Amino acid sequence: MGIKQINIRNFKSLQNVSIDFDRNHYDIQCIIGKNGTGKSSILDAIDYFYKMSQNDILYYDSYTDTNNRYIQKMQIEFIYDLDMPAKLSTNDYLDSIMGELIPYIKDGKILLRLTQYKDGNIEWFPSDKNIRKTLSKLFPIYMIDTRFITLEDWSIIWSIIGELSISNIKRNDNKIDKKLDELLDEVYGKKYSKALAKIKNIFISENITINKNNYNERFISALNTRLGGSEFLSDSKKIDYYSDGTNSLKYIKLIVQLVSFLSETGWKNPMIIIDEPEIGLHPQYIEDLVQCIYESLNPRVNFLVTTHSTNLITSLIKNQMTVGLKRVFIKSNYTKLERIKDLVNTNDIFLISNKETECYFSNAILFVEGTTEMQLFQYPRLRELFKIIRYIKFFNYDSNDASLKLIHPNNNKYNVPFIVLIDMDKILRYNCASKKFTLNPDKLVNPLYNKDICKSQKLLYYKKDGRKSATFNKYQYINKVLKTGLFEQNNSLYWLDNRLYRNLNSAINTYCKEYNILPVMTTIEGCLVNIDNYLIVKEWLDCLLEPNNINKLNTLLSFNNAIYYKTTILRLILNGKFDNLLTLDEAKKGGLITKQFVSDIKNLNQFVGKKTSGWINSFLDYYFTHYLDVIQIQNDKLDKFANDFNELNNILQFCEGMVKFNNE
Repeated sequence: MGIKQINIRNFKSLQNVSIDFDRNHYDIQCIIGKNGTGKSSILDAIDYFYKMSQNDILYYDSYTDTNNRYIQKMQIEFIYDLDMPAKLSTNDYLDSIMGELIPYIKDGKILLRLTQYKDGNIEWFPSDKNIRKTLSKLFPIYMIDTRFITLEDWSIIWSIIGELSISNIKRNDNKIDKKLDELLDEVYGKKYSKALAKIKNIFISENITINKNNYNERFISALNTRLGGSEFLSDSKKIDYYSDGTNSLKYIKLIVQLVSFLSETGWKNPMIIIDEPEIGLHPQYIEDLVQCIYESLNPRVNFLVTTHSTNLITSLIKNQMTVGLKRVFIKSNYTKLERIKDLVNTNDIFLISNKETECYFSNAILFVEGTTEMQLFQYPRLRELFKIIRYIKFFNYDSNDASLKLIHPNNNKYNVPFIVLIDMDKILRYNCASKKFTLNPDKLVNPLYNKDICKSQKLLYYKKDGRKSATFNKYQYINKVLKTGLFEQNNSLYWLDNRLYRNLNSAINTYCKEYNILPVMTTIEGCLVNIDNYLIVKEWLDCLLEPNNINKLNTLLSFNNAIYYKTTILRLILNGKFDNLLTLDEAKKGGLITKQFVSDIKNLNQFVGKKTSGWINSFLDYYFTHYLDVIQIQNDKLDKFANDFNELNNILQFCEGMVKFNNE
């Protein structure tokens, strides 16, 4: 097992962070997060702990929590699993090591704790320095920081080879020297013995000796001699011949394979930590690296990778490894670490892509369905007016909800503020015969239909005041209206102009937001074409249509002077729906509209309203040019937009609240 768990308290921004290396379930641990969230602090704590375990002189006051001046100490704990070293105890040296550790072993594990106070005082448990050094030898850590490696100097690789390949052994130095002299004299002739004699004489005259107890160095020299030298070449070329990206890939792969496979020759349980391996790597190289890690998996070796690369995460998940994903984020100036729920379904693993893994790094997520929504929120001038949009991840999920289930924060248990923007027909269905609305049986996006939610919220009713009680009351009100309310719409009344409908719509919106669902009154087209801006929409269409079609539109609009009628007509032309959430064809089938009405709408629709025709950009271009560009003050522009697009403005304000909440 090796290192079982790492606990860090009050180190820099790490108030209380634990990493569990459960090799029974995970082949590799992966810490993900944006820059500045604390990934490097976790690695700094690990590195500092190991340096301090071998050298108590190191001390940095800045490592203790600086957010709270009352915090006087920081702690780092490592819990080691000694099961494997105990089983591999095959020589006297390892037996003696295990003997020293026995008094501190509990249930096959040993705890090593560093406590460091602000005044410089340092405490260790166990206090025996030999114990600390022994554990650092049994469980070495090899950290690869791709930002600081010298890609043309691979000499550190020899140190790793020596450390993993050799241990203290009984030997007869005179016997070894004699055999080496015989062999080298045979290979190099008298020149070797003459040079050796002169070197010895000079060393003696200068009172210089060689440290023969440096086992690693002697073993490395033996390997260098056997392999023919210590300089690395790749395809017979020097390392500096290649690009940094190529060298970085070769360097990391070489260390991963050497540590993994050399650990099988001894009794050590190493850990490999790779910090942001994606730096400088082509996407194809990332896949090569992931495959190398997979092929190098070893029960004696723990792997820890930190990254902010969606491509790396996707490659890890799609590989056949089991990956423990942990997300870091900042909350109240402290780094938080949370585990992302595993993807256990094979089909889900193969469905995952960079599009989904991008959500792990988001400040906030707005899930939308359809090209219309994506066109709207990607419109450049809207993003310029509402700068908050740049901090939001807009995720276009599939109509069958497969990708939404795959990345939904509630399903995957990661703490990113999110909202699912849906058309109201995901919540309600209209029955033409009964003139009533019923619930759409969609458990994922319809909290009113979700039986688990409906059952659990009854338990919240004990709160006489507060949001939860109000939410339950809203639920009761909505169900009452659905049972008793009638909503008349026919071929002479194309809209629902009654207070009960507006109240129902508002109640559903308020209720659903408590469960991260944001339904619009009808569709996204209804957000763009509404009673506050229908005259602007008409102006734009007059500029867009040919005179003949303008006359047809004017004739259609002249049948009724009601604002709701005119708004409904314009919305239908632009692929929207009726207030009862029916399409033209559905309303015709239900006998609510005439064939002639359908024909008139579709005749105009073919010129402007196809979802992929780009009408949204065209309309917003017109609006910004004629109504916002003439306003000089930014706040006045925002007020004008809020007045003309009230529902859309409320959506954007809600998104702004999510981003602010996540940054608090």
